[in-house]
Amino acid sequence: MDHQDEILRILDDLRTCRIDIKNFGTETNAVEIEANGMSISEPSWFTNEEGKGKVLQSSDMKSVIKIKAINDGNLRISFRGPDKRFNDEHYPLWIDYKSIKIDEKEQLRMPIATWHDKPYHYEMPVKDGQEMVVEIEQEHHRYTKDELKDILEKLYPESKFTTEFMEYWRKNIGLKEIKYTWDYVNKNVLTQDPEYIDINDIDQKTEGRLQIAIGNTKFESILIPSKTKKLYVFLSSNGSKDKYPIFHRISWCDKFDGMCIYLDDPTRVDKKMETVAFYFGSKEVNYADYICEIVTKIANMNNIVHKNIVFISSSNGGFAALYCCNKILGSKCIALNPQLDIALYFGNNDAFERVLDVKFSDSKYDKRFNVLDILNNKESKFFIFSNLKSGLDRPQMDMIFKKTNKILQIGCTQITDNIMILLVDIDANNPHLVQPDEYFVPIIEKIMDKQIAKEQETICNAFIGEMKRFHSVNQQLELLKAK
Repeated sequence: MDHQDEILRILDDLRTCRIDIKNFGTETNAVEIEANGMSISEPSWFTNEEGKGKVLQSSDMKSVIKIKAINDGNLRISFRGPDKRFNDEHYPLWIDYKSIKIDEKEQLRMPIATWHDKPYHYEMPVKDGQEMVVEIEQEHHRYTKDELKDILEKLYPESKFTTEFMEYWRKNIGLKEIKYTWDYVNKNVLTQDPEYIDINDIDQKTEGRLQIAIGNTKFESILIPSKTKKLYVFLSSNGSKDKYPIFHRISWCDKFDGMCIYLDDPTRVDKKMETVAFYFGSKEVNYADYICEIVTKIANMNNIVHKNIVFISSSNGGFAALYCCNKILGSKCIALNPQLDIALYFGNNDAFERVLDVKFSDSKYDKRFNVLDILNNKESKFFIFSNLKSGLDRPQMDMIFKKTNKILQIGCTQITDNIMILLVDIDANNPHLVQPDEYFVPIIEKIMDKQIAKEQETICNAFIGEMKRFHSVNQQLELLKAK
């Protein structure tokens, strides 16, 4: 049997409706059935002191059933899906009934989805000899890609053509579009094993939890699709002791109108880093360049222009975001408390140099050790937020303001035509983690696009004030707990 025959066999299963009919009353109660194209059986479990029932099944999308009651009773018709099992448990193969008419009267206000354990019941009293006609019309259930894949793996493990079947289903029937809410992502995406995919195989259908192979490494990632032609790139900013992978700001996934890709830094595990890794890769290969390749591939496959690519990250991830935005000309970057110079961040600590076998004094790595080349970029747009109360971040800001001959001050400063820096001075338990949330970051994007130029100063001042109040309240609560 070739794959086409197998595909058609499985398609029959996926549209096989099951209808249980019984005239409840005495043990002599029964029904007579006429139904062309439907299999009819009288299973023993459906016969007892209340009567004898029948089970009908068909993979036809339209069926007509003629029923005659034997004896007075209560007729029950149960519309459900087939009895399919995995590990001896009923498995939900959904059957969608578009229309159910009884004696030409429509019973459904809208289509309903049923499966074996979730039937739609219709009941009515009947008299001996009473006849009726039931007309049903089905439509294919729209499964998501993951649901369909699960069906094939559990119910048809012998099949070796999962991709072929899913492509047939997508083209001829259609997959259900997933609403990637945070609740869905948390329960269904973060919990699934990643799908291995080579960067060259990324296409418009690529989505979900992925392990993207590129060059000599693999990026753990999550790609959330959207019909809006924008791409938000979130880079994790993990320390050496954090578990791998982590997807920072993944809970923001439904706050942005566009595709979202989340990437963690494989340098952390490839090099068994003792420190933060800055997406450095190795002295031979820059993993931040790999990010640019992945992002460009996704953008090209989805017809997303560079001006609609937005990098968002913080700390060492913010460093990589600035680097990538600088390389993908015309893109945007929102960097929160980022490092701009790796050597300045580490100071006398040589752990980064030692593990990666590099030297900060080696000039050939200058553009990998700092992102000051953004000062020469005339096409991309950069927005940097930094908290001067953070001992990690103040030196970085002192450095860039001195380099550009700008006065370091609280509020917004236009460093160049396309680089803006917003400085705050907010005390907190960890000042480095004082950063804009998922509600203010979209406003930053509007500021970058000059959509709210007149209100910019007012909005930024209000935001700073609210952040101060928030962290002040939090500090008070911490002090009360300590006491």
